[in-house]
Amino acid sequence: MIPLVSGLALLVLLIGLAVRREHPDVHIAFMLTAFGLDLALLGWIEVTRHPMARALAPTAPSVWLHAALSLAVVTGYLTMIGLGQRLWNGRPLSRSVHRHIGTLFLALRCVDWVTTFWV
Repeated sequence: MIPLVSGLALLVLLIGLAVRREHPDVHIAFMLTAFGLDLALLGWIEVTRHPMARALAPTAPSVWLHAALSLAVVTGYLTMIGLGQRLWNGRPLSRSVHRHIGTLFLALRCVDWVTTFWV
């Protein structure tokens, strides 16, 4: 179930990316929805599987990799929301930074989804 919900959030991100130019307001809604899905999943995982305790105990490197990627993804969401808000408020100089960090964020999010199958 976890890879399915995580994959759904990734799909919502990709749809949001696809509509960004023609419908910026829809882009924002999709991106915030993806963030909400990922945060809800993260909360559910924390309550039911206790991943922090698992990551702090002796464990496989794949668990460490997935934990690091997941932390980077949450940080990426917060960064992208901040940059997107600056764009929405009329600061076009943020567009280039938003685009470049967004590319890195999407790559991290894709790799994070792949690692959900390993843990």
